[in-house]
Amino acid sequence: MKKKIICTTVFVFTVLFTFTNCNSGTVTESDYLVSYNRTDQLKHLYDNEIFPLHTQLVEETKTLKEKVTLFSTTQTEANFIELQNQWKKTTKTWKRCELFDIGIINTSFIHYRIHRWPIDTDKIESYIDGINPINISFIENKGSSTKGIAAIEYILFNYNKTSILTDQRKIDYLKALATNLHNNTIELHSLWKTYENSFKEAVENGISGSQNRLLNAIVSSIEETIQTKIGKALGSKNGGNIDTHELEAYRSEYSLELMQSTLLSIKNCFTGDFGTNTRKIGFNSYIIAFENETLITEINAAILNCETQLEAINQSLEATIINDTNQVALLKESFKELLYLIKIDVSSFIGSTLTFNDNDGD
Repeated sequence: MKKKIICTTVFVFTVLFTFTNCNSGTVTESDYLVSYNRTDQLKHLYDNEIFPLHTQLVEETKTLKEKVTLFSTTQTEANFIELQNQWKKTTKTWKRCELFDIGIINTSFIHYRIHRWPIDTDKIESYIDGINPINISFIENKGSSTKGIAAIEYILFNYNKTSILTDQRKIDYLKALATNLHNNTIELHSLWKTYENSFKEAVENGISGSQNRLLNAIVSSIEETIQTKIGKALGSKNGGNIDTHELEAYRSEYSLELMQSTLLSIKNCFTGDFGTNTRKIGFNSYIIAFENETLITEINAAILNCETQLEAINQSLEATIINDTNQVALLKESFKELLYLIKIDVSSFIGSTLTFNDNDGD
């Protein structure tokens, strides 16, 4: 049976040696190729995407914290705009990390502490209007719906600069939020260092395998984009009434850019093109190794279609959903096409087990 694999010359000799010397019945050539390709894919993903992105996230939240402090002491329009822009930069990095909510990261629930939406604005307002001192201890003891990235967006984009600066409790809340966020990204970074070996070594098939968990995360992310990040705003849950407040970052009018970051993370997982070296090892190379280039062509085309639909929106998603609803509907359809290919064709081909709710992405 013909076998095809992307590998180095060194690996070719290694495989030949292994198959020549292994005991009969111990491991088949097919099993070895599956194990090798999964190991290579997971190692490449961790070393060139997951760990560097989470390191970058720590640095971005550190800068955000510093800019909050600067704004609180030097209250200028320029510093306020810089702070808002740093929130956008930080959040775009987060959206590329958000996909990797798997294994011990998922069971720690730390992603909820970093970003949960929608937030509970009534509780946030009650804390600001209250009398208890607002500091890091105060924030740490509050629920995830009142802190993290979305809560910082609420403070920075729901109020104007003057409203924030004339209320010391808003400043205190903002400073505590930024510190808490930075601390949580440090903890997340540490968790990934702890999880590194287990992640790379979990090459088994089934729900505990890292490749399987990753594919589940990709499917879940696309479904959330279709159903929640686009669908609810298009009125899928309220009789077709458009509601921009259902978009993920409507206050900052940054929902489109965050969706692009999410798609980039998904795309990189498939192509293995992390921009760090010339070697590309992702789902694409894994699937090609087992001779299904047709599926790869279809996946790449579907991802390109999603990118094209996102780029076709030349204003904020918040404005487009009102002024050009059909364009947003086309965007939703492009993600549905991608979902179908990954959820049905890719999962079937690589033998993944989908472990979340079964729905059609509507």
